Amino acid sequence: MKPINNQYDWIYSAVLFILIFILSFTPLGVVSIWFLPLPFMLLAAKQPLIPTLIFIVITNGSLLLGMYAVLGEEIATMMALLILPTVFIGLLMGRLYSHKEMSGSEVVLGGLMASSIVIILVFAISSSVFGAYGKLQAAWDGQWMETQTLFATLGIEEIGEPPQLQTLIPVLMAIIAIPIPLLNFWAGRRLLQKRIPLKRIPLFFHWRLPRSFLLFYGAMLLLGLIGISGGEDSFRWVDGVLLLLHMLFFLQGLSFVSYFLHCKHKNQSWMILVLFVSFIPLLSLLFYALGILDVGTKWRSRLVGKD
Repeated sequence: MKPINNQYDWIYSAVLFILIFILSFTPLGVVSIWFLPLPFMLLAAKQPLIPTLIFIVITNGSLLLGMYAVLGEEIATMMALLILPTVFIGLLMGRLYSHKEMSGSEVVLGGLMASSIVIILVFAISSSVFGAYGKLQAAWDGQWMETQTLFATLGIEEIGEPPQLQTLIPVLMAIIAIPIPLLNFWAGRRLLQKRIPLKRIPLFFHWRLPRSFLLFYGAMLLLGLIGISGGEDSFRWVDGVLLLLHMLFFLQGLSFVSYFLHCKHKNQSWMILVLFVSFIPLLSLLFYALGILDVGTKWRSRLVGKD
């Protein structure tokens, strides 16, 4: 690889500054926040690791120290919790992308693992330092009271108990974590294709969860049963994890149907009808079960053998 040159330094610094500026001061921050790891990914994919780390430490360290001096400790800490995780995600995805033997799906999975880890850590640190969980709980309770008031004006007196915040947190984390590697992979592969061979994500009918997901699912079911039997509120987060796994197995079931159509040489446009049918409550359980069976069995290889 070529050593870092001044031209690339300027381009990288400009991209990072623009992203942070947009994020901080314009409505486009809702979009740009997902692409914050992108400049780190590009740099790590094109340049050697050690010079990249030195450059990132110097530039971001200077930026955070400047914020600390001008804006104070609290703002600098908040920005560090935003910038440092994106550095980690971008570096990991960039290093994975730079290896020729790595597939596109492996780069995305690596980014997903990194984003999941840093989101959990950031939430834990922000809850400890800034009381983020307490503020989120207060906001959730206030929003639920407003909803009850709205329904009362419509003549609906009872709308039941609000969902537990602990149940929703894993779902919210997944909503944040999943788009990050997908969007940065989509943008990065186009910007890197002149230097690195283009990597692709497998088509939907080739998607398949690792079998380890079944073991993880079993462990979560066991924890859920322990929480129910003990009446422990601290196990509420397990419900959220199980909901996420249910959604993943549901998608896996759809992927299996798409693979079946592919093996039978049928048009994939049939998946539009399948998608509509899959939202019928009883049939959705069928796709969920198909997903579990697809992960745990060798149905796909048998379909290829019969074809």
